[in-house]
Amino acid sequence: MGQGGAGTGGAGGSAAASCPGANASEFDLVASWLTNTVASGALPNYAYNNIKTNFPAGAAFNTLACAIAMTCVEFAPMETNWLRKCEAVLTSAIVAESSYVPTEVVNDSYSTRAITGGTANDPTVGLLQIRFSSTVHDFNYFGPMPKMAAIGCTWPAALTTQADTANFWATAGGTTYLSFMKDPVCNIALAAWYYFYNATGNGGANAVYISNYCAGTGVAGTMVTGLLSHLLGGAYPRPANANDPYPFGIECCAGGNPSVTTCTGCSGRFAAFMGIGTTTASRPNPDPFQESLVPEVSKYCR
Repeated sequence: MGQGGAGTGGAGGSAAASCPGANASEFDLVASWLTNTVASGALPNYAYNNIKTNFPAGAAFNTLACAIAMTCVEFAPMETNWLRKCEAVLTSAIVAESSYVPTEVVNDSYSTRAITGGTANDPTVGLLQIRFSSTVHDFNYFGPMPKMAAIGCTWPAALTTQADTANFWATAGGTTYLSFMKDPVCNIALAAWYYFYNATGNGGANAVYISNYCAGTGVAGTMVTGLLSHLLGGAYPRPANANDPYPFGIECCAGGNPSVTTCTGCSGRFAAFMGIGTTTASRPNPDPFQESLVPEVSKYCR
């Protein structure tokens, strides 16, 4: 694998000691992305400042770097170089979702929707803004628990026997399980699982939800497919729009949303990490975000 464009030196300590399940050079590379404040197109200064505040040097920082590295060990698609691409996607996407503030809780109209007997309490939470009634729910009933444990996330025991009742899943995310969803290790792992099962299976003309995917009916998609499924739900408008501000911002626009920040070509976070940025075209060619990713039921399902 070629080294990413934002630096290669380790910054968070030895992978052997801090993250034994990950490749040492991959751990060190992720750590360098999280600390290299001079690399053109990499993380914005506010993200670096938040990392210093929320993940100071030592064990806290190593936990963040290891969560990204180990999540990609377990959930990166099988296609060539997607371990590295997965690491770059996650490191960049955290900026788009929370700017590296792990306690971020966002309430929208869906989080406070009317339910039988009351109102939902179902915010999006944490580094990658997962929602209890969707991401956590789906993994609880279909996801591979051994992979979650290998990443370092301790799954709440009570959820393993929880009945699939709509009111519970609509309300417990903002109360009982808020701390669990804020845990950086669990949060990153859950969001990545959701990204990649959709990227590898929700690329057809109609939505493929996790129960269908695990039954073998997934349709190859792209990273754009996975990101839009996270942003808009599995029934996102077809066809997947690679120039939607959300995936384009993660891949190409250093400042984030290109409708807010002027972007020149594709020189944003993912492109910078992967060393494929360009100022002469709107996207890299070939474009990793539009590469076909095939279903892998054994990786994303139990």
